[in-house]
Amino acid sequence: MPENAKMQLHNIFLFGIILLVTTKVDVYGINLASTDESAQYMVSPVVAKFGINSSLQLPTSVNSSFYGYDFKIIVNSGGNISMLIGSPKMIDPASINLQISGSTNKTEQIEPKGSIHVCQLDETIFQGISPKCTVSNPRQPKAGDNFGISIPTTVSANITSCSITRMQDDCGNLTYTPGFCFKSNNFGLTWEKDRRTKMLECPIRNVELLFVLDGSGSVGEENFPIVKNWVKTITEKLNIDKGVVTVGVVQYSYYDENKDIQDQPQIKTYIKIGEYTNYQSFAAAMKPIRLFNSLTYTGKALEKVVYDFENTELFKENTTKQVMVLLTDGKADDSDSISANAKTLRDMGVTIYAIGVGNYKRSELRLLANGNTSDDTRVFTAENFDGLEAIAEELENEIGSIALEGSSVGQTTAGYKMEFGAVGIVATYSISKPEIRSLNNDTRTSSVTMIYCFSVIEPSKVLAQYDIWMFPRPLSPEK
Repeated sequence: MPENAKMQLHNIFLFGIILLVTTKVDVYGINLASTDESAQYMVSPVVAKFGINSSLQLPTSVNSSFYGYDFKIIVNSGGNISMLIGSPKMIDPASINLQISGSTNKTEQIEPKGSIHVCQLDETIFQGISPKCTVSNPRQPKAGDNFGISIPTTVSANITSCSITRMQDDCGNLTYTPGFCFKSNNFGLTWEKDRRTKMLECPIRNVELLFVLDGSGSVGEENFPIVKNWVKTITEKLNIDKGVVTVGVVQYSYYDENKDIQDQPQIKTYIKIGEYTNYQSFAAAMKPIRLFNSLTYTGKALEKVVYDFENTELFKENTTKQVMVLLTDGKADDSDSISANAKTLRDMGVTIYAIGVGNYKRSELRLLANGNTSDDTRVFTAENFDGLEAIAEELENEIGSIALEGSSVGQTTAGYKMEFGAVGIVATYSISKPEIRSLNNDTRTSSVTMIYCFSVIEPSKVLAQYDIWMFPRPLSPEK
């Protein structure tokens, strides 16, 4: 290169793309210190528009798109060779002028969407003809996505592109960047979210827990204190003083058809969710609760639960999880309404735990917990009320995992561990057998042309990449 250009080669990558193979193979070396006349430059859209004359440098007022931060050579089923080139600092490939500093009237900085360029390569690259390139990005990229940081690719047309900086929507004031990854199985023609990304939700910051207690006569006056102590034991272990878990208590028994669900004398909320913020106050409020000693209207009790959850301060917050723990000792007197009302709760996002003691009906517990009469997920049983102690420890662990990890059995919430997960910062596919295709069909020579790809930077500005690719032309063998 000309001495006055004051440039140096950086990050030299030798791909070894074999463009012509014959019986006898001679590989001719390429002198990377050769003059500009021996190479063909392929520049980024930013350099193509704003580059300074023949030096191919960007003015100081133009921000680099980091063209070539990652790149891949691909060969499609028809034998055509393309190059995937990432530009993670491209603000918007549809508005290149935004790369100019101060190009917008907005006071806030515009974060780059990033872009992936697909460039078709053939022998004309060595004739001074720039390849045709198109932008291939996942649908509706957002400012700050920085697509193009990594482009893992397979020879079978699979591509993955991840944004490690995109924030999950609707997580309130929580900064949540778990990493959003998109995949293509046709070399970037179409994209979709990968399986993990489809499952992402906001991590849980608060848990609203409602105990729903069977107050029917079959429970017995002698056993109801055991039930109340069981509730207090679980609540104490969940440490409501820290404010992560808030707890409420409902007792149910007989349903009066002449009264609204909020006015039922025997389907009653004794402690509203979050009413008490320390264990001592909560335990004191549990003390005066007495057994109703009537029937078992479990289905109607679920309607009261719907009302209670919908009227909490945090119900509509995506970072809040609702959990119901229902304890019963027998068959419901309104079993026909259990399935529909339990489904309403699950559709609201409520996680349901069903606990049966003594003469419980397992099919009802299963309908409550998960809607499947053959599935025991989140179903716990005991032969008598003395067996509740063992169940308490399991429930503490289950509910505590929701509060502390942001996940639970059957849930897809990503949780605290993924708050700054940045999945996709580095990705790769397993090693596959390389493809060999002909780019130059000149059969008069047995030479092998190799493509050297590297970026060019100015020594005094190590971080200022100038978005340039250089393809050394094949040189004649020395005699």
